Amino acid sequence: MTEQHPDPVNEGLAHSGQRIVQLLALATVARQAYQRRLHRLQHAQRTRQLAAERQAEQARRALFEQARSRWAPALDPTWLRQADLLRVAEAWSAALPYSPHHAAAASAVDKCEERLRRLHPHAMDHYDRFRDSGLSHLEAMREAAPFFSRDPNVRTGEPAANRQSLTEGTGAQWTSSEQDQGLAERQDHRLEQQALRIINELKTQGPEDLTPEDLRIALETATNLPGRIITRAVQQATRTTGEADGTASASAEANHRPQTTAAQAGPRTPGAARTPAEVAADDFPYDIREAISLAAQNPPEPPATGRAPQPNRTRHHRPSR
Repeated sequence: MTEQHPDPVNEGLAHSGQRIVQLLALATVARQAYQRRLHRLQHAQRTRQLAAERQAEQARRALFEQARSRWAPALDPTWLRQADLLRVAEAWSAALPYSPHHAAAASAVDKCEERLRRLHPHAMDHYDRFRDSGLSHLEAMREAAPFFSRDPNVRTGEPAANRQSLTEGTGAQWTSSEQDQGLAERQDHRLEQQALRIINELKTQGPEDLTPEDLRIALETATNLPGRIITRAVQQATRTTGEADGTASASAEANHRPQTTAAQAGPRTPGAARTPAEVAADDFPYDIREAISLAAQNPPEPPATGRAPQPNRTRHHRPSR
């Protein structure tokens, strides 16, 4: 059957209108689907942001608690009085970032700075100058940090007191310890007494006409005493005019009694008294004539020079000017 189109224009418009309505419906559905998808994406993004914010907040709180554990002791006066420079500086650096928004941290910063002023006045004086010039806490401390390596109490810069300089010929000498001088004097006195005892023993068992040169040769041969000790001992023995009555009688008895060695005398009972002759036989086994004869055959070595006592460098100092 042949279709009839009495009004093709109107029919075409009606058909086009239906198609437009269908397209609009499809566009509406697509837009709604896109909105739902966009909403889901935004919701997921907000969820992730909230989770990230929660993690960041937890990390921030953990950092704050860690920092507070470092600067909280600065609020204790007892801890602050006993803390050294490094511990106070650590508490100050931990409290400084939180001082603008946390009252306890700001108080810890102030207390630490007061303690640093007592521990190192010189560096903190520079810190206060930098703060007065407008620098922040951190910038001022960064500029003052090199001064902490210096002496805390430096000179203020006043001129030194006028002191008269030492001139040549004033008689000023290096000072030494009285204890060292006394020790050297006691050592020399002991050696000199030892030399005098040997000289007395030589006079006891030898001839009476011993000259100072004979005594010197005998001492240099049989002993290792310094030459200055031997010289003083011989001079003192020469100046001596006589001995006490008890010493003279003991010497006479020793000259008339035959000399015996320790081996010939045999074992002695402990505590038994010994005669001067027996003591001389043990300490100086050679007769004076034998000693002089040995010295003539073997020239003696140069006498040992007495070495002056070494000064104690920790106790010696120059006289202050």
